[in-house]
Amino acid sequence: MEKVTKKSAWINLGSIQKDVQICLPSPPIFKSFIPSIIQQLKLCNLMATIPFEWDTSHCKMRLLRSNSRLKICQLQMGMQIGYTLLMTANFFNPLNQDKISSSTRMVGLAFLVCFWTTMLTRLTFWNNRHEVVQLVNDYVQFETRFLPAPVPSGWNRGDKISQILMTLGLLTSAGLPGLMCTMLLVTPCKPPHLGFILFWKTGNICAVPGWSVRMVILVFDTWMWSNCIPPACFFAFQVYYLGIKCLASYIKLVIGICKDGNKKSGSSTILSSFRVYHHIQLLAKLYNFCLQSVFIPTQMTAACLVIIIGLYTCIKLHSEIPMPGLAFFPLLALDELSMILISQSAADVYTRSHIFVRDAPKWGKTLGRGEFITKIMKATKVIKIRFGSTNYIDKMTPLVYLNFCLTQTVSLVLLS
Repeated sequence: MEKVTKKSAWINLGSIQKDVQICLPSPPIFKSFIPSIIQQLKLCNLMATIPFEWDTSHCKMRLLRSNSRLKICQLQMGMQIGYTLLMTANFFNPLNQDKISSSTRMVGLAFLVCFWTTMLTRLTFWNNRHEVVQLVNDYVQFETRFLPAPVPSGWNRGDKISQILMTLGLLTSAGLPGLMCTMLLVTPCKPPHLGFILFWKTGNICAVPGWSVRMVILVFDTWMWSNCIPPACFFAFQVYYLGIKCLASYIKLVIGICKDGNKKSGSSTILSSFRVYHHIQLLAKLYNFCLQSVFIPTQMTAACLVIIIGLYTCIKLHSEIPMPGLAFFPLLALDELSMILISQSAADVYTRSHIFVRDAPKWGKTLGRGEFITKIMKATKVIKIRFGSTNYIDKMTPLVYLNFCLTQTVSLVLLS
């Protein structure tokens, strides 16, 4: 078996353990959402904001074949980095603090969190782009081998919650830049954007020279939002969430097969189920390699910050922020709340895997005794979705995040 190392996280599921014959009694899960993956990739590729594309002829994801589009993608990431650093330096400049009101500061802080989160996300996936491609394709290979049932059509593709989250990602990708364009058309000096940097004056005065300059600034700022939001939504919903959802579902299916096989004394079925579980362990290892160091910690930190800012703004500052600027906060808070709810699926991975490992000795009795069986049992470990170096998501993690967000919001409201 190939191992995941820091030098290479590649796993080819199609080349290992050819003797596994079990087929899980379920329609494909990941493959059911390939249409939404293709839609999101097409939206991102309109502006060359992501280094991936979908190969429909081979049903797999691949890197962009066009070197020029890859260069454009790199250039746009570089511009986002420069723009984010410029906005941050200007926003936190001590000379600007006196001319920024509390409502203006909250608006600017929420936007800065979005830019920093999407910037770190894009850099992480760019550095691990080969491993991300392999991860997505390994899910497809896994389901091709173990879930050979035909993919459902129409509204029956996948569960309803996953469909809603995929739709939320698409709506955010298209709607958030459009909402920002409308807001900046009305108030071109909204912090921390380019108009705020160049033309904001003390006393809440926006001294934009004229409509020609205003339109140039509007196009640039809208383009920057269109540059960063769609790829971030792809990474959050089509990679982060869908990967977790599939791992939890695969483990649940394997547990069901082991229970049925144990009742019917199907030792060969149980042995194959253990091997399928080891495949799932490899998928989880590659998943953690791609996401645990930067992506998941960044997403969870940003989710808490944005939820607190969004709730506080809607409760205390709704009269100070005119529409459509105020509409930005409920939408953004809803997106970030979905990130915390997604962590519940990560907790399901740990919970179901713990159940499998706990009951493994009982199921293993049907396999007899021997050195081979002992090695199989020792190789059966609990699967954990990790963030950072040692932490992992368990069933209490989502509640801890929600409790933190609500208590901090209440504290801000009471203190103000």
